Amino acid sequence: MFDYFFREDIKKNYCAFEGFVPHELGEKNLNPDADLIIKDIKRNQYYFTQVKYLRTGGRAYILGDSDHLVTDKINKGLRQLTDARLALKEGKLDEILKRKGIYDCTNENSHLLLIHNIFNFDFTIWPQGVISYEWNTLRNVLNNGMVRFGHSQQALKTWQHANVLPLEDPDQLIMHYIKNSPAQIACSIGTIFDADNIVVQTEINGIEIRCRGLGL
Repeated sequence: MFDYFFREDIKKNYCAFEGFVPHELGEKNLNPDADLIIKDIKRNQYYFTQVKYLRTGGRAYILGDSDHLVTDKINKGLRQLTDARLALKEGKLDEILKRKGIYDCTNENSHLLLIHNIFNFDFTIWPQGVISYEWNTLRNVLNNGMVRFGHSQQALKTWQHANVLPLEDPDQLIMHYIKNSPAQIACSIGTIFDADNIVVQTEINGIEIRCRGLGL
């Protein structure tokens, strides 16, 4: 995953630091663990990140959810990140972060991020305050919400937000994707939901045909 942050289209906005493991802290009651620390360079925000890959990641709905909870991988990641937050608040990560090249990470400009391959837990804020995204969603967010649109028989056009997007606010990201869907960009409709009211009109052999509602 570190290699992803060396891409030209990513490294201008983000960089990644080596994470940490519990023994670096040496606390019996805390087990903070982060696979990596992502920095939003332009907004000076840090994300303590855990990556959990489950082989059953593609299973849908309740069956998939129950499988993930039974394996305890998700819960383990949440506990590790929660302990990282406690350690940061208590100043126990200060020296560890400095050794990794991080000098300005505080409780106020840091967040907890869980990356996974579970579609059902995408755009999620857990009760512990941990934000989670499916990996493919996160890649798009890191690319400023890139959208490709156009006719299937022609070269696709590309649009993306001019600024980095707030990983810590899934609700805001959802609104971004609704307002900037391919249909909205290509047709200049208000939101993706307004596509139900689009009217297409044509005439064939003197007969006027009107179609309303292109769906989503």
